[in-house]
Amino acid sequence: TITGHAAVCNRDSEDLGWFIEQVAPGAFTRSIKAAKDHPVDDMIHAFWNHDSGQVLSSTRNGKLTLEEDATGLRFAFPSSRLTPAQLEAVTDGDMRMSFGFMTKKDEWTHGGPGQPDRRKLLDVDLLEISPVSKPAYPQTTVMARENPDAAYAVRSHEVWAATLAPEKKTEVAVPLQVYQDRLTAIRATL
Repeated sequence: TITGHAAVCNRDSEDLGWFIEQVAPGAFTRSIKAAKDHPVDDMIHAFWNHDSGQVLSSTRNGKLTLEEDATGLRFAFPSSRLTPAQLEAVTDGDMRMSFGFMTKKDEWTHGGPGQPDRRKLLDVDLLEISPVSKPAYPQTTVMARENPDAAYAVRSHEVWAATLAPEKKTEVAVPLQVYQDRLTAIRATL
């Protein structure tokens, strides 16, 4: 399971060029409720690095869970669609989180001479969350949490892969699609 905070409340973003941003508590409430009430029309995705071609999960099937807590926007989704390299980047701590949105309501404060303006997000349409290497909010978090089903699936795959090349039990090269198909079959039996 991949989990963490995709956004943090009342914390400054990096300087975004000419302004600094903060997320107000409750900014995602309406959007999360809409995704639960209308899972097709108001679906929220988890992408890798904001790339819609790399879908990791969504609220439509219930595998991406989102909630607001005292820290910000908490999330969780299965790690099954991450590549081994992506999962390693997460577990090594190389990634943080980001979110894609459309502003519904915000407040602007003029920064004055030599100071950036400030924007506070009050209500947004949350479109997606993403593990990224360069977040606007460096305080965000992403981590891989041990999942007994995933550990079982990996062990089962290793046993299966060893049967493909019994003379090289420690070095088996399996095409990615074959690996993904096998993991899907294992998960279906759990």
